[in-house]
Amino acid sequence: ICDCPGPTTMFVARRPDGGLFGAEQRQAMIAALRAQPAGTTAWFAAPGNDPAAVARAEALRSIWIAAGWAVPEVQRLEFQPRDGLLLLAADDPPAPSVGAVAAALDAAGLEVRVRAGYRAFVEHQRATGSSGPLLALAPDQAFVLVVGRE
Repeated sequence: ICDCPGPTTMFVARRPDGGLFGAEQRQAMIAALRAQPAGTTAWFAAPGNDPAAVARAEALRSIWIAAGWAVPEVQRLEFQPRDGLLLLAADDPPAPSVGAVAAALDAAGLEVRVRAGYRAFVEHQRATGSSGPLLALAPDQAFVLVVGRE
């Protein structure tokens, strides 16, 4: 929120009442996502036992596809992640596609937590014998957007 004395050039799309994403939000996300080349890959995950989270992930997936990205099916998690949106970037610094995803969500007025270096974190957790749930990334996977409860 800006407490500027006048209008600004920043635009954040409004969220519709009762819907997943409104037309303004979709257009704002598509415009931001088109900063990356067509065919850029995006990955989504949601808890398989949470139909609302899966529906949000599927709705986001359709927006990414409309923007020209390549998006495999939403991965169904066997554990309940934290609420909200969590963008797990494989590397630190993250790939440029991670910045485009964060910018798209921000343009739509959606809050997302970004965690860089997730691949190294997973390796460390496995090496130390951690028993907590981990989301494995494929070798060519730059990130995963985890969609939890709203």
